[in-house]
Amino acid sequence: MAVVVTKDIKRKRLFLAVFVVLVLTSAIIIYLGIFKESSQPNIVLPSENLVNSNQVSDLKIKILEDDRFRNLLPPPGVPLKTETTGKSNPFSD
Repeated sequence: MAVVVTKDIKRKRLFLAVFVVLVLTSAIIIYLGIFKESSQPNIVLPSENLVNSNQVSDLKIKILEDDRFRNLLPPPGVPLKTETTGKSNPFSD
């Protein structure tokens, strides 16, 4: 018994193949887009108790004592201090 492949059968096979490719492509995109992101390790930040506040302030002082910062001059025409600091409540008239 021989199976005769007609144009109608070829067209159905083509549509089935396209449908299967679309389903597989969608499944791969969903898998890589959703499930792979959730499986990545979470970044754990160290607690703030591990860093001493004295170490941070010592670091700031050491940076400011650098020769490059000591040689800086204020730009001309810019006041270093002003007499007025503005309104106590900037939202009032």
